[in-house]
Amino acid sequence: MSRKTTIMIALLVVVVFLGGLLLTGCSNMDNKGQKDNQETVQQKDSTKGQEKQPTVGEKPTVEEKLTIKDMFGRDVTVPQKVERVVVVGGVLNHMNWLQVEDRVVGVEEIETRPDEKSGGRVYRWAFPSYASLPSIGPAARPDAEMILSAAPEVVFFASLTQDAVENLQSQLTLPVVGLLYPEFSEERDNFYKQLRLVAKIMDREERGEELIGWINKSLTDLSQRASLPDTFEKPSCYVGGILQGPEGTGLTSTMPYYPPFVMLEVKNVISPADLGLLTPGTLGRYTVDIEFLVSKNPDYIFIDRAGTGPTKMQYENNKDVLRHVNAIAKENVYGLLPWHAYNNNVETMFINAYFIGKVIYPHKFTDIDPIKKAEEVYQFWYGNSVYNNLSNALGGGLNKFDF
Repeated sequence: MSRKTTIMIALLVVVVFLGGLLLTGCSNMDNKGQKDNQETVQQKDSTKGQEKQPTVGEKPTVEEKLTIKDMFGRDVTVPQKVERVVVVGGVLNHMNWLQVEDRVVGVEEIETRPDEKSGGRVYRWAFPSYASLPSIGPAARPDAEMILSAAPEVVFFASLTQDAVENLQSQLTLPVVGLLYPEFSEERDNFYKQLRLVAKIMDREERGEELIGWINKSLTDLSQRASLPDTFEKPSCYVGGILQGPEGTGLTSTMPYYPPFVMLEVKNVISPADLGLLTPGTLGRYTVDIEFLVSKNPDYIFIDRAGTGPTKMQYENNKDVLRHVNAIAKENVYGLLPWHAYNNNVETMFINAYFIGKVIYPHKFTDIDPIKKAEEVYQFWYGNSVYNNLSNALGGGLNKFDF
């Protein structure tokens, strides 16, 4: 082979080798490009469907709602979070109990009066700022225009009839939640149901259960203290001064099923067998004759201080016969805090029960100081111990009643 031929063959080998290198490089670049493209597509696919998700903390565009059944069985739709309410018909204390009094934006005219006119309405003593809120109309007679001007989100309306609730609802575009006046002794289930309903609407369910738990625990405690041997002769008792309005309040205004008496299994001189002889009033209240009371001759008389004035007047007009009643002759007459003041003051029922127990069963209540107990109970229910203000306004508290 000639030298020239050898050189040509060597050059050809070099060319082929370099061509192979070029082809390999291009192939790698193509593969890299395809891989990059695939990764880009995968990244886009992984974020597909997430682009319209709201960021953390972003408010929903549609306000959430909650549909409940009120105490009349009506379906009512309310905001999921309620910040502004008005209350009609004597259940303003529910707002205090649930610790949402600062969400009330309007009150009935009776609540705007000076503190000294608050009487036994404990919630007013606990939260004096109610008096500075706009009026929404007279007691239990709501004014639709005044309610609207207060701009609430929900209206709570306690009423004896569903028609009254429906009538107010027809005048408002706001949700109106119908509530009742359940008697604690005879309608406790309804009381619990109502408290839970309001607590749910106000997003205070935990507090509602805390209150119910306290009630059940206290009922058990009182029942155990009042458990006495059959040989123990219970003293006979009578409660007067129960608020029924100007015409029915006084010494002769009573309750056969007075809640603290029921809690303590007190021997009430007014028995169920007597009901046919009494004049019925509203919400379990009755009026007795002076002669009937004298004939029953109770060992102890307890006076609800809401009826102090009429009670003293009745005594003054009938003292010649009343002074012979055992309780009066032996000065066993005691004042109680108003258990009903524009609705049941449930917490006050228990305060009165512990005081009555201390008076008639002292050996079973040796550890109870009635005044300290009252302060403790009010602190728990209202976040404010209002006993002193309340007793001063009433002219007396848990102590002897002076005719």
